[in-house]
Order: sequence, then C-alpha cells, then structure tokens
Amino acid sequence: MRRFQEDAGLYTIPGARKPINFFWASFTLLGSLGVLFIAASSYFGRNFFSLNSSDFVVPFLPQGATLTFYGIAGLFESFHWWILIFWNVGRGYNLYNNKIGMVWLFRYGFPGENRCILSHVRVEDILALQFYANPEPRTGVLYMYTREQGANPLTPVDVYYNRTPRASVFQTASDLAAFLDVPLEIIV
Repeated sequence: MRRFQEDAGLYTIPGARKPINFFWASFTLLGSLGVLFIAASSYFGRNFFSLNSSDFVVPFLPQGATLTFYGIAGLFESFHWWILIFWNVGRGYNLYNNKIGMVWLFRYGFPGENRCILSHVRVEDILALQFYANPEPRTGVLYMYTREQGANPLTPVDVYYNRTPRASVFQTASDLAAFLDVPLEIIV
C-alpha cells in the first residue's frame, strides 16, 4: 500500500499474515497429521480407515517408520509456518520524508532483544533506486542502493516469487523515484 502526500510518503509491508501462508500452514498441518495417522495404523497393524480388518496395511518397517519420520518433520514445518504467522515476521513500513530528507525502514523480526529493526538513510545518501525485473514471470523487486548500506529491499523479496504484476512494483518504483528525486535503474 502506497500513500504519498506533499512532504511524506508511507509504504506498508504486509509481513507473514497473508492468505497464501495460512493455506500452506494448514495444508502442511493436515497432510502431516494424515501421514502420522497412516503410520500409526501401520504400527498397530490395522487399517483405521476401514472396518474390514483384512484390508492391506503398510508394513511398519521400513515404510511405516519412514512415514513417521515424514509426519513429524511435517509437524515441525507447520509449526514454523504458524509461528511466522503468529509473530507476523516481516511486517513493517517504509517512511519517506522530503521535508527533513530522511527515509526510515522499519520491520518486525523474530521476538527477542532486537525484534524491531529500524534503519534510516538520508535522501542525499541514496545513489539510486534499482528495479530488478524478472522477464519470465513478469515480476520485479525494488531496491534502494545507498553509499553505506548497499542495496536495501523496499518491496518484499517474496513479491518477486508471488507473481505480483511487474507493473504495480514498477509504478511504485517510478512514483518513489519522482518523490525522492533520485535516479531509477531498471535491471533485467
């Protein structure tokens, strides 16, 4: 989301609470529980899905043990997704102020002593905005290149992989370059 006024602009970053992350966290949780259910039925030698006990059951060694390992690994992966969503890692904003000539980049990280990440740059230290365009899926990501800090991503890097239309990221890049009065480099 972009909001530019006369002297200030705000660009919000969504973080981990996106519908696609809820989908994958739920999908991984349900899939791993299903795999663990089949592994348990293999261990007990009964097919829990059928009332007929003569149905084929996966032998516990080696297939059932392997399914147990994959089920537990899937639970850990799902737990990781839900923790990211709960803590909303990556959420933040970019604040641009032309009146005092500063740019602030604020992000939430993992909980702890340094959960809140705040970086600030003077506008005169910005060498260029770099728009990396990926030609195949027609997406892109925007970086701010500075003297001291190098390249800082201004749009989420996962936007590059989420198939966000390149036109919207490029529109953000051109609006920001005009607002900050810095050059815009397009890298294909």
